[in-house]
Amino acid sequence: LDVAVSADNKLTLTYDAKTSNETLKLTDVSVIWNYAPDANHATLSSLGTKSNGTHIIDLMSDTEFIENHYKIVSNKNRVYVRVAATVTAESKPYVNYSRVVEVTVNDIR
Repeated sequence: LDVAVSADNKLTLTYDAKTSNETLKLTDVSVIWNYAPDANHATLSSLGTKSNGTHIIDLMSDTEFIENHYKIVSNKNRVYVRVAATVTAESKPYVNYSRVVEVTVNDIR
């Protein structure tokens, strides 16, 4: 997972979610961002079954970002992103997470 931030606080995430073997079926890829380091339960965007690509998160139009701006500022303008890939094996879903990537966004004050 690679993440870049633009001057207008758009996060560009480039990801590659591969299955470890042919018996696993990729059923969902989601990108997640949060103002807290765990980056597990925040704003989630499902990208379907596209295993790799680029996704842009426009933080300036994201309600979660706007409502929690003071928390982000108090955390030195850092937000955290990760990718979650859901695979199915023998009809059971399993979610695998990428590492959490810390990103410093631009101050909007």
